[in-house]
Amino acid sequence: FNSIRGHEFAGCIAQVGEKVKDWKVGQRVVSDNSGHVCGVCPACEQGDFLCCTEKVNLGLDNNTWGGGFSKYCLVPGEILKIHRHALWEIPDGVDYEDAAVLDPICNAYKSIAQQAKFLPGQDVVVIGTGPLGLFSVQMARIMGAVNIVVVGLQEDVAVRFPVAKELGATAVVNGSTEDVVARCQQICGKDNLGLVIECSGANIALKQAIEMLRPNGEVVRVGMGFKPLDFSINDIT
Repeated sequence: FNSIRGHEFAGCIAQVGEKVKDWKVGQRVVSDNSGHVCGVCPACEQGDFLCCTEKVNLGLDNNTWGGGFSKYCLVPGEILKIHRHALWEIPDGVDYEDAAVLDPICNAYKSIAQQAKFLPGQDVVVIGTGPLGLFSVQMARIMGAVNIVVVGLQEDVAVRFPVAKELGATAVVNGSTEDVVARCQQICGKDNLGLVIECSGANIALKQAIEMLRPNGEVVRVGMGFKPLDFSINDIT
């Protein structure tokens, strides 16, 4: 890679360009990791900068601006003109460590509150016990989910399953030893399982998510998968 890694980071502004008006030295900020967007494509015109085909991410894509693992990171002035929320000021009382993980927290919020048609009182299955999965558990609890089922593996039994329960999970399913689809349907009721948040990125998890859903249910995939999918489009219609 021709860049410094670290796309989730917070820090203090050390220097600003002469044309920058909205930010000042000393402000505590968190980056949404945007380094460049075109500003003219349909996605940018709608304010959906994440879907800009020319988007360059700080600390992730190849660039010379730096990232969270560098002492300094440059946020180009052009991105601030187009995308004013490429930086957010950190409120008083929020430390840098907490601010740095706002990116995955926002992913969890978007998956449940914006992408899904979730309503309080519904059941949610969260597949995956990494940060995105655990943040999704918290978000589901805050938004009023009844059953919050977390699916993980044998390696999660000792630590991550207990943490998931502390954060709001009402049940956990061990995908290494249990029939995931049958167990989730048993806990939630086959006709009541309307939302699965897939945070693992595993193809088998996406297939299981589709199989366990009720008709017109929703899968929101948050985890990144890179292998070709091995099921039919008919499975989701």
